[in-house]
Amino acid sequence: MRWDILATGMVVAMSPLSIVCFVLLLSSPRGLAKGFAFILGWMASLAIIEVATLSVTGGRPPRTNTGPATLVSAILVTLGVVLVAAGVRFSRQAKRPPDDKTPPKWMARVDTIPLWGAASLGALIQPWPFVAAGAALIASINISAFWSWVALIGFSVLATSTFLAMQGYVIFSREDAIAGLGRLRTWVDGHRTRIFEVLTLVLGSVLIVKGILGLAA
Repeated sequence: MRWDILATGMVVAMSPLSIVCFVLLLSSPRGLAKGFAFILGWMASLAIIEVATLSVTGGRPPRTNTGPATLVSAILVTLGVVLVAAGVRFSRQAKRPPDDKTPPKWMARVDTIPLWGAASLGALIQPWPFVAAGAALIASINISAFWSWVALIGFSVLATSTFLAMQGYVIFSREDAIAGLGRLRTWVDGHRTRIFEVLTLVLGSVLIVKGILGLAA
């Protein structure tokens, strides 16, 4: 089982900006419909990236001690270094007093955003550095193996799990859910820098180790 791919899916799901965006959508008029549209756009974007990655690799891991294998390992190390550097930057930002930044313009338009706009938002607001890490790991799987399919599907499901959970919460208990998700949004927004710090440092370190092991093989 490729636990590294599944763990990366969980990291994608915990991106603070995506969570805040989804909570805003659910709390707006026609929130459930917008939530479904966002999830469809989000999963379609992930599927396109997975298919594109497997098309490049042919669904087979590169053989050890070959150019493609070295390239994949080098990409992992590079992504890992970038994420660790971002984590260090987030760590420094977390020690400073919070800035009163103007919210992005799209946040003010959430109430009036159409369904296609919610779907587009889901496709575009991916935490791209984390998704790129997932794609780099997917490049090394053997699609003919059963557990590779489990990891591939698991990555998409886990990367979407927070949205599926929030959507279900609203469906079964809308009033309580809106209040609870509002508190979640406030907490995530207040700890956004720390969350990004932990996610980038942990995932970056894992990618560096995995990449170095691949280069040394």
